Order: sequence, then structure tokens, then C-alpha cells
Amino acid sequence: MRRAVPSVMLLLAASALLGACEQEPDFDEQYDRTAEEIEARAKQLDADLAAQMKSVDADIRVNRPLETSPAARPTATPAKR
Repeated sequence: MRRAVPSVMLLLAASALLGACEQEPDFDEQYDRTAEEIEARAKQLDADLAAQMKSVDADIRVNRPLETSPAARPTATPAKR
């Protein structure tokens, strides 16, 4: 009986290890999955950047409106008496 316990334990451990191993994806599957991840990240970056640019544009319009150049401003002429 004592000899059976280590053998059973070894058998259980071996079957657990074999069950835990799964087949590695082949190159094409791995490439496709990675390409999808990269595309999703790129779309998220584009969306984040667009939101930041929209926020900055709104801030510029509200807090720092465009000023005309000094040459384009009307000059004050002294009033004639």
C-alpha cells in the first residue's frame, strides 16, 4: 500500500502537467492575434489623440482667441477741433 501511494501521486502529477499544457498557436494564428491587438491599440490611440486635440482646440478658442496683427488693426486718428 505504501508503494502504491507514491505511484498514484506520480501518476496524478504527470496527468496534471499534461492537462495543463496546451498546444502553442502556430505562426499564422499568433500573427493574426498580434495584428488584431496592434490595430485595436492604434485605434484607441487615434481616439485618445483626437479627444485631446478637440479639447486643446476648444481651450484655444475660449481662452486665447486669435488676435489680428498690429498692422491689420485700425489706427486711432486724433479728432479734429
